[in-house]
Amino acid sequence: MRSSTAAWANTEPAALAAARESRDLADGCGFGRVDGTAADTPANVSPAAVSPAAGAAPDIAYDPQPWRVLEGLQAIPLPPDVRSALRRSHESRCRRFAFAPVRALSLALIAFGVALRLVLPARWHSSRALHAVVIASLERFALPETKLLILRHFDIGSRILAFLVANSARPDMPHRPQHPRTLADLWPDAFMQHDLDLYRVLEGLARHDVAVAPQRPDFTAIVDLDLRAEHFGPRRRWQCLDLQSAVELLVPLYVLFLPLRDTFRASHSLQLDEVVGLHLAQLKGDASGLVFLRNHSPWLPLPLWGTGRRLLLHGLATEVAYEMLRRWKRECESRDATAAPGAPRARSAG
Repeated sequence: MRSSTAAWANTEPAALAAARESRDLADGCGFGRVDGTAADTPANVSPAAVSPAAGAAPDIAYDPQPWRVLEGLQAIPLPPDVRSALRRSHESRCRRFAFAPVRALSLALIAFGVALRLVLPARWHSSRALHAVVIASLERFALPETKLLILRHFDIGSRILAFLVANSARPDMPHRPQHPRTLADLWPDAFMQHDLDLYRVLEGLARHDVAVAPQRPDFTAIVDLDLRAEHFGPRRRWQCLDLQSAVELLVPLYVLFLPLRDTFRASHSLQLDEVVGLHLAQLKGDASGLVFLRNHSPWLPLPLWGTGRRLLLHGLATEVAYEMLRRWKRECESRDATAAPGAPRARSAG
């Protein structure tokens, strides 16, 4: 027994060294190994390689990367390109080493901005200046994955609202769809209109109930997006800003460039995902998807300090809701394909 234990102990440094060497071959930003081959992911690792046999010594060489494990999970309904973009963003050097000081800077700027807003005249604000600074900063410093996820959010958020409007008692309800394909398309007021459109649609739905049978919804607004990170060109050396750091820096810009009333309204809108989810559940007749749309009640507004994290949760909830709508659309189309000729079908684009 002593000799077998000693033999196992002697192999420990070699196993750990091999694991670390394999891990260190991957690029720091998560774009694959430096030799051009793909890094191991949960999809291409055999279960036998990571599950030791019963009674065997612990597999100390197993060194999982959490983001790659999450990328392979199917429990959270997210499209593969979104999971890949999130993984690349979270594995970047900026997220790993600069996020803590970036968040500290963000909190300090929020406190400074709020104090400044209390003494400045109310007329000293500029939405166009906010958009100019945000667009220029993202264009120059953001990772392609950051740009992709931000543009996707505007597009799919607008499509979810359009789906609710199309299936309401008033499909002619006014709202302003946004489908940006480049950062320049966010000019001059996309960030402001994104929040205002949400309030506008929810106010309209409060007056006119959603009134379409769940079996026959109108899926015209729900399409497969063709946005890819590769559409933003080759990544430059200075383009290192990950999604979470970019969002944390966005909040103090709101405080500095907008009136406090507009900033608090935008922050408050991040707690409305459950309201949108309830309307979607009413249409589908299934509330199971609400488990992914929990970001606190809008009747209990939260302070500005945690707005960055709530914005990320809002973006993730929007992606989950849109993916569930896409899957629901495919289910309806599959059911319609097997229905008897002449049966009414769900309306959809394409």
